[in-house]
Amino acid sequence: MKTETELMEFMRDPKFARRLFAEVEESAANPWFEAAHLFDIGSDITLSDYAAAIEDSPAQQSVFLTLRLAYLFEAVARKVLVAAGFDAKNKTHIVNAEKNDFCVNVLDAGGNPITVYFEMKTTQAAKWTGATHSIASGKVKNYALIQYMLNKDIPIPTTGDSFRGIFKEGHVAVISDSEIQWSGKPSTNSSFTSGGIPVAAFESYGAAISLGGVKRNKVWCKTIKEDLQQYRNPATGVIQ
Repeated sequence: MKTETELMEFMRDPKFARRLFAEVEESAANPWFEAAHLFDIGSDITLSDYAAAIEDSPAQQSVFLTLRLAYLFEAVARKVLVAAGFDAKNKTHIVNAEKNDFCVNVLDAGGNPITVYFEMKTTQAAKWTGATHSIASGKVKNYALIQYMLNKDIPIPTTGDSFRGIFKEGHVAVISDSEIQWSGKPSTNSSFTSGGIPVAAFESYGAAISLGGVKRNKVWCKTIKEDLQQYRNPATGVIQ
């Protein structure tokens, strides 16, 4: 069994970050496939066309697109970890324990078996949002934080699974302590919250970044996305 140190080193490697985006693109056509078949909005349907046909509000359009991709990121993270030899598992529901999107069984520094739980947060916005601030569930200590910019103007593939080129820019950080600060008060069920990086966590958050960067501001740090086009294979368009 691999160790917790090996796990965090692997997930903070830039290759892991790029692999996430690459693998999601290879399956990204699936969530949008119905657009080309069920909605009468013309040929060469783009993500912008699809979102506009579903939601009137630009904010809701963004949420719609983000949620569709969020589950792919979670599945891909587990897939990549398992391929690397880690004992990664699906979302684990435990009453009065850490709510999570996936978990990994590893050995701690003393050689004892432990389970490390991760919440994966993805967003197109400046901060992450979620509904995990719950008394009943508890908060995880480990987050895989992902931000991205979509190319919404390329046609949705009508054959195959891949949707290469959907991601223009990306930011990835894997944090293991208190780098993210959530606003909102816990409830007995669940309440929506907003998470950002306070300036006090500038150094530690910077060390957790595997793609992109971070800028120190007065109150909140500003995350910086990195251009993904520079990592694409010129012949295939695959992120490497």
